Amino acid sequence: VIAHDLKTPMYALRNLFSNMQQQNMSAEEIRELVPGIINEMNFATSLMENLLVWARDQMKNASAQPEQLPVAAMTADVFKLLRLQAASKQISLVNQLDENVSCYADREMIFLVLRNLLSNAIKFTPVGGTVSVSASQHHGKTSIHVRDTGVGISEHSKRRLFHTDYFSTRGTNDESGTGIGLMLCRDFLIKNNGTIYVQSQPGEGSTFSFVLPVNATP
Repeated sequence: VIAHDLKTPMYALRNLFSNMQQQNMSAEEIRELVPGIINEMNFATSLMENLLVWARDQMKNASAQPEQLPVAAMTADVFKLLRLQAASKQISLVNQLDENVSCYADREMIFLVLRNLLSNAIKFTPVGGTVSVSASQHHGKTSIHVRDTGVGISEHSKRRLFHTDYFSTRGTNDESGTGIGLMLCRDFLIKNNGTIYVQSQPGEGSTFSFVLPVNATP
């Protein structure tokens, strides 16, 4: 399945260039095809990044290397990475995090968690929507919330999200997915003494939250 998903955008690009060469396509015809190909390439890039991280983790059986993380600054960095994906759907990215909010975890693993959750939020939010990140701290734990104004998730789908059967659905612009990103989120959060959960109703958007220690455990 994953090999097929990686090949699909490459075939789309090949077909576009072949048609441009053989059929003398007009500029308007090319413009109509480009958005769909961009969506497929965004998906392939994200999938390859996830696979590389997963493979490295498997080879090293990597353990977390925790440190104090500035959550607001990390979120701003992820926003920069995903700004074109959001702009293609006119989605607003809102960082509601206080600069003093932090957690104690592995930087690379939590960056991947944020990137996957935010990319998914953009994927399932229609044109003109909003994706925001906020946080709360209670009893030595930092809870980070990724909210969207998207299509929401049914109870049946929520039960399958973090399982190992690569469950995924297509986004509001027909974006692809495999489900491997959420599996990595779950596994990396477990390595950092964290948890993840989702609150959602169909048609009312979703909030994915993950919880991590504020400081090192004595």
